[in-house]
Amino acid sequence: MSSDIEVEKLELQPFIKRSVTTANGNVGGTTLVDATLVEAANFWNGCWVLIRTGTYAGQVRMVTGFASPTITLDHTVGGQIVAGTRYVMSLVDPLEAKIDDLEAKLGEIANPEAEAGPVLPRLLWVKNGVRRGAGTILPVNTSLYDWILTRAAPGDAMALTPAERLIVQALILNDATPFPGANIPAILTDTADMQPRVPRIVCSMDFWGDTIEELQLTSVLQANLALTGADVVIAGLPAGVTLTRVVVMFMWRALENTNVAANKLNGVQHIEVNFNGGAFIDAINWADDLFGVADRTREMGSAILGSIDVKATVTGNGTCTFRIDAARADQDNLNFNDYQVGIRVFFTV
Repeated sequence: MSSDIEVEKLELQPFIKRSVTTANGNVGGTTLVDATLVEAANFWNGCWVLIRTGTYAGQVRMVTGFASPTITLDHTVGGQIVAGTRYVMSLVDPLEAKIDDLEAKLGEIANPEAEAGPVLPRLLWVKNGVRRGAGTILPVNTSLYDWILTRAAPGDAMALTPAERLIVQALILNDATPFPGANIPAILTDTADMQPRVPRIVCSMDFWGDTIEELQLTSVLQANLALTGADVVIAGLPAGVTLTRVVVMFMWRALENTNVAANKLNGVQHIEVNFNGGAFIDAINWADDLFGVADRTREMGSAILGSIDVKATVTGNGTCTFRIDAARADQDNLNFNDYQVGIRVFFTV
């Protein structure tokens, strides 16, 4: 008897008729006979029948014809529905309600069709196939649950992988039965099979160095001016993450021009970063004439996030140091008061 589909749970869906067949249906399994059905012809058309007991318990079919006392189903349940078979009739497809519940769960994932791989499209195909298959989709005496688990033949375009079948089992049955305890760690760590189908969650962490009282740019070129004391230590990135983007941040409380003339940067400049004592690379671009300030003026500070992805250099936990490759202002002096340098790391888990 095919009862894996959990007849009791499906029966909890809204129903409008609960009864027992009073005579045998046809041998082909496309009719059921119930002498208590005395309504007008075609009264029950469009309803859904769930077989509750007997050889074909768990089968769900749509009513396509009714002439008292006989109901005609859209396709066979696999064999004759005999007298004494319990059934319920519903306005809602119980299987569709289960699949809709699954879709809702998958809907909690952003863009599930793109990120969860082929699982959702395949399940929709299963649902539509079962409803419209005219007896050709579900083999004789096979429940939807059984059928899903066997769709793994080599070359089958709709075959589910082992991990996908486990997901389907858990979501359709809503219990832990398909998961033998000893196999759970292997299931959860089967990254080669699961990762292409599970959405990658993008996270970020910020790391900051100490605050420094002042960075002073003069009219004299200072090549490779070290930002002493502003080192950033990256620590605590989770093991096994994949870095997707790393950018440098520069923040200051106020910008001060001490000269009697207007002031600004002189020439293109870059804040550079190195990682664990390696080579310096550009991290933040400063355009020529940036940070224009009127004479003897202090302006409110701000923050700049670099547009350069430095993940090829900053590769994980470690220490970053910084410098300016060609520090120079038009006048003496252009001061960044109370500044701080940081690193923002984007990664997937």
